[in-house]
Amino acid sequence: MPILASLPAAGCRHRLMGRSKMPADHVSSRPLAEQVQFARTRMIFTHIPLGTSIAVGLACFITMLIAYLRPGAMETQAWVWLGVLSLCSAMHVYHSYLYYGSKQRHHPSWFKRNKLSILSLSACWSMMLWVMPLEGHVELQAALVGSIIGLAACGAFMLTVDQVSARCWLVPMLSSAAIYCAFQFSVLGLFGFVTVLGFIGALWLETGRAHRRMSELLFLRFNNDRITAAQAAALREAEELSQAKGQFLATMSHEMRTPLHGILGLSRLIRSELESQQAHERMNLLEAAGQHLLGVINDVLDYSRLQAGRIELSPSVLNLPELAREVTSLAAVNGLDKGLDVLLESSLPANYFVAVDGGRLKQVLHNLLGNAVKFTEQGSVVLKLRESPDALGVYLEVVDTGIGIPAHELRRVFDAFHQVDGRYERKASGSGLGLSIARELCLAMGGELSCDSEVGKGSTFRCLLPLKRVPEPASTAVSTPTSAIVAARALVGAASREAKTQQAASASSSQDFVHAVLQGVFHADADFGSATTSSTAPPLPAQPAAEPADNTATVLLVEDNPVNAIVARTELEQMGLQVAHAENGQVALDWLAEHEADLVLMDCHMPEMNGFDAARHIRAIESQHGRAPVPIVAITASTQHEVQQECLQAGMDDCLAKPFLRSDLLRVVKRYVRQQRRRTARRTLKVSAALSA
Repeated sequence: MPILASLPAAGCRHRLMGRSKMPADHVSSRPLAEQVQFARTRMIFTHIPLGTSIAVGLACFITMLIAYLRPGAMETQAWVWLGVLSLCSAMHVYHSYLYYGSKQRHHPSWFKRNKLSILSLSACWSMMLWVMPLEGHVELQAALVGSIIGLAACGAFMLTVDQVSARCWLVPMLSSAAIYCAFQFSVLGLFGFVTVLGFIGALWLETGRAHRRMSELLFLRFNNDRITAAQAAALREAEELSQAKGQFLATMSHEMRTPLHGILGLSRLIRSELESQQAHERMNLLEAAGQHLLGVINDVLDYSRLQAGRIELSPSVLNLPELAREVTSLAAVNGLDKGLDVLLESSLPANYFVAVDGGRLKQVLHNLLGNAVKFTEQGSVVLKLRESPDALGVYLEVVDTGIGIPAHELRRVFDAFHQVDGRYERKASGSGLGLSIARELCLAMGGELSCDSEVGKGSTFRCLLPLKRVPEPASTAVSTPTSAIVAARALVGAASREAKTQQAASASSSQDFVHAVLQGVFHADADFGSATTSSTAPPLPAQPAAEPADNTATVLLVEDNPVNAIVARTELEQMGLQVAHAENGQVALDWLAEHEADLVLMDCHMPEMNGFDAARHIRAIESQHGRAPVPIVAITASTQHEVQQECLQAGMDDCLAKPFLRSDLLRVVKRYVRQQRRRTARRTLKVSAALSA
């Protein structure tokens, strides 16, 4: 007799006597109706071996009991019935084993053959009352009729997953019992006949209702599985698209920033060779266009990172009013061209220190002030600082007297790539990302950004950040290399409008002044002045250079792009440095095997050997031979945080993002050449002390 267990909501596991667990056969690619039918078949076959064995045991017990109670009345037909029932049960169990061993379990023929097997078993049980010697023993007759009814009810209940199978089991068995009762020609027989017929009707209706309920559950289950699978597939697709978008942006950023670095660098070099004022103005326009393009690239990358949640903040203790003054001063330069007053109004103490990512906060204020200056034709732009009433945060408000924003546009003012005047003839330029980036950065810092505006009167952008006042640091903290670069890079896009002014100031500086600054850097420490040795390593044979003067540092430039190499080399030489150039990491390793450098500027993406592998090899060689580590600064067009971390993990000391200004390069040279000279001085003193001893 088949026995069916109830179906758990999340699926079922199958056990067979003496067999291991059977895997669930969930074929989600098949039509829903086929999946439901397959589940019915599997559920019916699940407990056939155990249930049928119990039923055969019951038949043997009944036969033995009657043989014991009526030893002389047992006839051959009763034993034949038991043998036939046992044979049909064995075939039923064997059929279930064939099912679980088959690779075609989804085929509908299994379900049809199982119905025939159930019908044959029910027919065998229906003969029990007729073959047993029960004449004159009302108690035995009632007991066997009750056993038949109980057996039919249990089987029908367990087969309700399919009403046809359940009815094939109960109808032959109970119909035979009803007829047997009727043929007793007694009051008790008539009572049994009516009772069994009523029981057949009740079970017939109940198996139909149970079949429908189980069908609904199975359809819901598989439909839910399909929805879950579709959602999982959609999530995977979205993640893949997000990764592809991020990789695309990173690749395009690198490919666009690399030539931009060459264009802007060459324009700076050519400007110093121009004589006419008109040529200078045209070169300024060229640089301004390049810086604008760079700002757009940085804005798009920042927005992409913010949307992907990959922006990492680096809080540090800083003076908030001082930071606001710096940002306001930069915005005031653009305001002068339009006759605007860009002012700072602060109710905070002069020394109001907070813990915040200064680079990102500057980026927010740059975007807000730049937007205000852009859309204000006359009047003023004011940055206001004040504590919140509950002293749990700081309000930073940018108030302008510009054109204002219509009420129906306020809800979209922070949307990406959206401008209030979004027509082709709009007067204001820009990508439409500034305010969106500012809002996302505020949210990332735990704050909020809102806007109040009135057409014709101006707008107020109000940023509330949860900044609490902290004690003033004992000394000005020095930013780590990574945080300094991240902060500087964050301002590139927002400060692109000030690029023209900064470059003009940079171009006006004389080469002698830069050289003098560097010389002062190299000899700033009087304690080590007499011990500083001259590092006069020659350049690569392919790039011969003049003999370096005394106390001139040597920089190894590892760059595969010829244009970028020309720009960096020329600017380094204009600083009075000796420069050696290597086309890739392997050439750099070969050069360092024979020479020494005070600083290595390493591009990251190069043929044959990239900058990461080259840095690892350099550090391994230094560790193996006990050499002092040479400073290695990555110069890369990739602005991803992962690339910066990979640079530091490879053993590099810092990262310099392309395109960089002369001032950025000067800062790096000043910092690391000074450190290297100090190390050299210390080593020299130690050697001298050892020799004296």
